[in-house]
Amino acid sequence: MDIKCESKTQEDFVRVIDIDKLEVGDIILTTSEESISTLIKTVTDSDISHAMVYLGGGSVVDSTGDGVHARNLQKMPYPESCAIYVLRMNEALTEKQFEKIEIYARSNIGTGYSMGEAGLSIFDVESGGSRKQFCSRLVARAFEEAGIRLVKNPNYCTPDDLKQSSLLSFVDGVIQSISMADFRSRGKDSVQEMRDVTKALLSEIRKIAPNVESINDINDFLIGNSKMDGEIAQIFVKSGYLDLWRNDEALYPWRYDLLKIVDFYESGNKRLELIKYARESVAHIEEGGFDHWIVCARGYFYAYKYYGFETFKLLAELYSNLESQLNRRLLCAKYVVEQAKKDVSASM
Repeated sequence: MDIKCESKTQEDFVRVIDIDKLEVGDIILTTSEESISTLIKTVTDSDISHAMVYLGGGSVVDSTGDGVHARNLQKMPYPESCAIYVLRMNEALTEKQFEKIEIYARSNIGTGYSMGEAGLSIFDVESGGSRKQFCSRLVARAFEEAGIRLVKNPNYCTPDDLKQSSLLSFVDGVIQSISMADFRSRGKDSVQEMRDVTKALLSEIRKIAPNVESINDINDFLIGNSKMDGEIAQIFVKSGYLDLWRNDEALYPWRYDLLKIVDFYESGNKRLELIKYARESVAHIEEGGFDHWIVCARGYFYAYKYYGFETFKLLAELYSNLESQLNRRLLCAKYVVEQAKKDVSASM
């Protein structure tokens, strides 16, 4: 099962993780050919150097030198020769446990990376550590929030410690080898822009609020420093953070316009791919994959009514727009699913 990363990626093929085979809460362990990965593997005597947690819908959250961010697993290729593992709880996660894991992971978006503490994780450290994150700490702490201790000390652990956890088992058959042409056909990684904008936003806010680690920390800072509301609000406006929700609709207008998706379906162009997308979207939305947007919309609305902060008003509008967009996406996806069923019935 172990595959050592010894050579460069073959030009024509890469490996990707088949998200259809994943379950929410799966832990993904990987490596790369970068020097820092080689160092981590050497000092931990392992073939992996990175850890992520899967939240569904192709989305993972991890901690790298850029901090904690969500990533699109479908846009993440891996060299043919490098190790990839998917680990799953021996006892299935309950809905409540996964909810706590997801809340912890998402609430840490933007939190800075601690190279020093990551280095200490190879030793038997017993302290609690700082609020900053590194990949295996983020994953272990997320599960700890759900009452699951995967390793001896969630605050100081390595990806290999997660790999060796007695509470986890390997999942087989989740890796696909595809051509570079097929990988490129998956299109642009729109999540990358979100990572870049979030990083830039927090960089500006930390100039006036150095203790802010994550996006969520901004709320507490404002409540304690109400006079900074106007300045913080302007940083949000200028960053582009409030407008990123428009990007997916600009790239894929048919996902949100019923007339456009009807035309797309009726054209017969890539119909199988469209049906697969629609089924996955309906399932992910109805299983609560985007419920955090709805919670944020309500939360910021009430926060604005109570505190009157312009920043909270802007964020309430952002999440209300996301919720509205999500409802349109669900409507369009359901049309495709129902129409496909009708077409199958008519052909029998």
